[in-house]
Amino acid sequence: MNSIHERVDRIRREPEHVRVRYVWAMVAVVMTMIVLLWVVTLRDSLRKSIPADADTLRKSAAPTVFGDTEEDSASRSAAKPYLGEGIGTGATR
Repeated sequence: MNSIHERVDRIRREPEHVRVRYVWAMVAVVMTMIVLLWVVTLRDSLRKSIPADADTLRKSAAPTVFGDTEEDSASRSAAKPYLGEGIGTGATR
């Protein structure tokens, strides 16, 4: 079995286009390892950030993303006398 020094010497004696192939092969191997590590850690961090109870997520995110909360409706109702009927209807003065 060749030692790593013998293998490196053999690669050094190769023409440049062959050495470039070795470089790109190593880049592909290392990049694949980095991407796999990233995917594993991303999956783990996403799993930790999602609440265990799906109803909790739906109740907490739905009003702020998809509609008004009770507080938004109340503040809009309180502001109507000062701003006229244009609030929330798209009408302008």
